[in-house]
Amino acid sequence: MKWIYLLVNVFLLASSEPRQKRIFNVFNLVTFQNGPCVSQDSKNGTCYTAEQCTELNGKSSGPCAQGYGVCCVFSFGCGQQTAQNNTYFESNAPTTGDCMATVCPSSNDICQCLTDSFSILGSSSTPIPVICGTNKGQHVYVEVEPQTCVQMMMSLGSTGIVTTLAQRRWSIKTTQYACNYPNLAPKGCTQYHFSLIGTGTVQTFNFDGGQHLASQDHTICVRRENGNCRICWTAASVSDFMTSGMSQKGYAKSSECCGYGATGAGTNFDCVQIPGALDQTMTSNLGAFTQFCGRSVGLVAASSALTVGASKTICSDRMPFQVRFLSDAFENEDEIDPTKGGPNAGAKLTYFQTNKGCRTTR
Repeated sequence: MKWIYLLVNVFLLASSEPRQKRIFNVFNLVTFQNGPCVSQDSKNGTCYTAEQCTELNGKSSGPCAQGYGVCCVFSFGCGQQTAQNNTYFESNAPTTGDCMATVCPSSNDICQCLTDSFSILGSSSTPIPVICGTNKGQHVYVEVEPQTCVQMMMSLGSTGIVTTLAQRRWSIKTTQYACNYPNLAPKGCTQYHFSLIGTGTVQTFNFDGGQHLASQDHTICVRRENGNCRICWTAASVSDFMTSGMSQKGYAKSSECCGYGATGAGTNFDCVQIPGALDQTMTSNLGAFTQFCGRSVGLVAASSALTVGASKTICSDRMPFQVRFLSDAFENEDEIDPTKGGPNAGAKLTYFQTNKGCRTTR
């Protein structure tokens, strides 16, 4: 962590007698860290002097360090490059086509980048899906080689839900983590969630936009909190699990989910995988299942289920805790037709962790 030193000269005028004046020079050494701060528009920034913020091409947005510094916010746009940590990739008068920006390591020991969502190019052992739609609050972890830059790309068409290019806006925060950071995402995780109480909600990309995305390989991981050995997943509403198919039916078997079936005519390729999945009451491998698909029923614990009441809580003690969403490149016409129950939004799952029902062998 860097420190800023400010030398403040304070001149005081004092008098011991009415006819005699003295001048004292008092030197106060003020120090403050280049630590994180929150700007006036609620963005994350770094505390610098005003002069340093200007030299680093940042934007001053409110005071920090008791007024001795400014909260300096860094942003970059199409065709630009940054090596600052905690920066924002933002729209800057975009035009039709690919908007490319580059993030380079802020130090020599950076191993992961955390961003909000879209398309990321570069060396990474974790598949990074192409993302679009409504993804407020979502994030992506990217494994990077030390001292290697990563390209970020926003592809803009001439038409879209937002009618003009001028109306298209994004602000994507990018955070770099050192290789020894204690909360690095496990390898293979697209996302990494954690909370001290061991509960939360996760969802596939563009779930809020109403239709899941094509060609996704999206692994959502959850940190195991202290004292817990199992995680349990559920769809709070039947509309929270709509991955594939055209009728109200849920599946939990490999012959129906994550593939096209023996004849190649199946429509349930889009699916959710939960490694080591067990019904909440199960404590052994007997009856284990790992692949789930269907719509408007929820997660089920049977080969197939037609009723809403079939929705179950599905648990796993496999580490790291995770769910994986897979989708192919197309949808059946009826799957996207609103008059026939479409489109399929994807999956939104709530979870809780527990120290109950864990097996001694896995």
